[in-house]
Amino acid sequence: MKPTVEVLSRHRKQEVADREERKWIMGLEKPINRYVDGKQVNVNPEAPSLRDNRWPKERNRRKRPKYPRRDSGYHVCSWCWRKLPVSEFYSDCCRSVGLSSRCKRCAEAESRARREAIRKRGDTSVAYFQTKLACQALRTTKTRPVVKVV
Repeated sequence: MKPTVEVLSRHRKQEVADREERKWIMGLEKPINRYVDGKQVNVNPEAPSLRDNRWPKERNRRKRPKYPRRDSGYHVCSWCWRKLPVSEFYSDCCRSVGLSSRCKRCAEAESRARREAIRKRGDTSVAYFQTKLACQALRTTKTRPVVKVV
């Protein structure tokens, strides 16, 4: 059984350890280590000495490996099924090949068709119309009065 802070405390009446005793007790506790992806990770590390006492965001996020772009060779487009050189594809670091699944021509044709469908639809899509108005409102600049400094 692991001794608790209250048992080790010198203050029997209060049954609470002061700051120095707590540091001493925590120093005696063995840190628990665990292996994640073949690397040893300390499960209960010391708290950071940051201003707002938070861990940095990098500690909580696992960095996803970025796939390098393939520089030479050929790739097959998933839309037109043509075998094209790698230069005809956009880069995509999230895919294992490092290239997008569609060639540049097919990607442009799809985006053109999507834009045309939005134009034909007009103002029927309320959500699209609201976002369009919001974007227009962001683009407008506020006029400020001119102040002369003498």
